[in-house]
Amino acid sequence: MNIPTDYAQVNLMITGAGAPNGAECTFGMKVDDFVGTPTDAANTVAVNWASAAVMDSITEQVSITGILVKFGPNATGPSALEAYNIPGEISNPCIPPNSSLLIHKATPAGGRAGSGRMYFPGPADDDVDDSGFFNTGRRDDVTAAMNDFLDKMSTDDLPLVLLHGVGSPITTPTFISSFSCDPKLATQRRRLRR
Repeated sequence: MNIPTDYAQVNLMITGAGAPNGAECTFGMKVDDFVGTPTDAANTVAVNWASAAVMDSITEQVSITGILVKFGPNATGPSALEAYNIPGEISNPCIPPNSSLLIHKATPAGGRAGSGRMYFPGPADDDVDDSGFFNTGRRDDVTAAMNDFLDKMSTDDLPLVLLHGVGSPITTPTFISSFSCDPKLATQRRRLRR
């Protein structure tokens, strides 16, 4: 992933019984107005993620245990890896680790190149029906919490962006305008068919 100057990439590191091999969710940030280091940015991400209550819809069998922030440019920008413990809040067992929430990242650019996604493990087994659909109320809670996180990050001068890979028709990172949780869970099998 190309990280231009004035931008950063964030990796949320997720561990626990619901992610036995670990998992990571990534997003970009614009950092040109932020007064601070990658460590300061990681702390801001952790505080805003926790206060947005994203983990209220996730089982306690997964936790965010680390946040890596890498400022651009790729070759010379500073980075920081900070340890945290941001656990899920639901005490029920989680779904098998080969399935996860699919969270869409929307930008004004639209189209395939102007949208992104991230896979977040750990929804509760009893929040998923036999067809793999996530409970509507929980899905709405995740969407609201993710958009609250988006707003909090903008308020703290770290607006979220979609970073584009080499070869993308869009070369400049694009501001994320909203998040939405897909009604159907993502599975390894479903991801491999795309």
